[in-house]
Amino acid sequence: MACPGWQLHLFREWLPRCAREFSRWRGRDQLQATAQNRFRRREVIREQGDWRLSGLFRAGLSVDPKAVDHHWLRNARFDEGFSTSPFLQMRLAAERQLENEMWLHVGVGYQKFFRERGDTRLSAIRTGQKEGIYKNSVGADLSVATIDIGLRREF
Repeated sequence: MACPGWQLHLFREWLPRCAREFSRWRGRDQLQATAQNRFRRREVIREQGDWRLSGLFRAGLSVDPKAVDHHWLRNARFDEGFSTSPFLQMRLAAERQLENEMWLHVGVGYQKFFRERGDTRLSAIRTGQKEGIYKNSVGADLSVATIDIGLRREF
């Protein structure tokens, strides 16, 4: 199917305009989060015939998590520091060997980062001028449940 000339002409005008708009909107808000996790884990793997069963339990602390949030349109930077928070992770999986090097995999998991509270330091992006510290103004928690099913092939 051929493209009529007028549509092609409109597309040529539209594409650069959209690219300019995108470059203006790009970088409006950015969030970067970092944390170190210290943990203990216990993992068990059992093979019996064509079956492989595994379980994992991991518990620990999320140490000194931080987040930096840039709001470019408002010229505001939020530096957030959180308190140390506990977390846990559990995972169970079963695999059945189908062929010599192929496995059917089924697994479930749960991960929980418990509620954290923290402080926010607000500053201007362009000048770096500090505009205030807000105590106990941010919080975070996370719960994730997963189910996965698939085929795995070993080479």
